[in-house]
Amino acid sequence: EIVEAMCDHPTIAAIGFVGSTAVARQVYTRGTANYKRVRALGGAKNHLIVVPDADPEMTASNVVASVTGCAGQRCMAASVLLAVGDVAGKGIPASLAMAATIVLMRSLNEMGTDLDVMGPHLDTQLLESLAAEQFVTLFLGDLDPATGQLTYLNAGHEPALIHRAATGEVEALDSTGRPVALLPGGQFGVESIQLEPGDTMAIFSD
Repeated sequence: EIVEAMCDHPTIAAIGFVGSTAVARQVYTRGTANYKRVRALGGAKNHLIVVPDADPEMTASNVVASVTGCAGQRCMAASVLLAVGDVAGKGIPASLAMAATIVLMRSLNEMGTDLDVMGPHLDTQLLESLAAEQFVTLFLGDLDPATGQLTYLNAGHEPALIHRAATGEVEALDSTGRPVALLPGGQFGVESIQLEPGDTMAIFSD
């Protein structure tokens, strides 16, 4: 509502915006329709990576700070990348394969890569790097803390479970594709769900 009011207000002559491409287009379209000078820069997408051994209190504080900023506005507009995976095999070879997966995943995430691109890229790169008998099951979730929207990819991993606070029902986020680096030409679907206040999500591995 505030952004729309700024685009419509007769005394505001110019608008500058940096953020997602979708919102940038809306700001540009609405602002120029009202004969304002508009500089709208899209393509901005930041991520936070939360690893399994992260300190819960510090993580929660940083996520909230990135979303709201110090003045109450959406500052960084960060989403949270959730990643849980498992490599076929045991011992040092499996540890090295998981390390390679994490490094590649972090690099793609730092470049702002969306999940629909990240899945195939991980598949192609790891298929070349891992031993023939190795593959990776992987659940990736891109959570927007401000809206509760979760976009996810499940590459042959155990289903994540959502407990709905309002109804008590449990939903399973089933596989949207086969494991990463299993065979050439993997297809990885991306799905989205809405999380509501009080909902609980469990992501696990053996």
